[in-house]
Amino acid sequence: MVEGSDALSSWAATIAPGATWHRELPVLQHLPEGTELRGSADLVLEGDDGFWLVDHKSFPGDEAKGAEKAQTYAGQLDAYARAIEAAWSKPCRGKFIHLAVLGQMVRLS
Repeated sequence: MVEGSDALSSWAATIAPGATWHRELPVLQHLPEGTELRGSADLVLEGDDGFWLVDHKSFPGDEAKGAEKAQTYAGQLDAYARAIEAAWSKPCRGKFIHLAVLGQMVRLS
């Protein structure tokens, strides 16, 4: 657990040095068609020029299967990124799935 925490901290310091960490950030957006997006972003790293969105998953497979599985969460992270961009008036600089069991970060496009 400590190694995993240290690895996440090191990764965050590399990708978003000096960023503010927002854990379990509530996400709420009223959409034009009248629906509401409601959720909780596991981790948002906020910098002066944007933010990075991270979702933690506990997929126990191998790295190749983990990277494939991570892509299935792209829609969720896209929706959260749009909501946070609208609320903060800052661009999303990257969306990532943190496969904690594998110690792997997967960037979503």
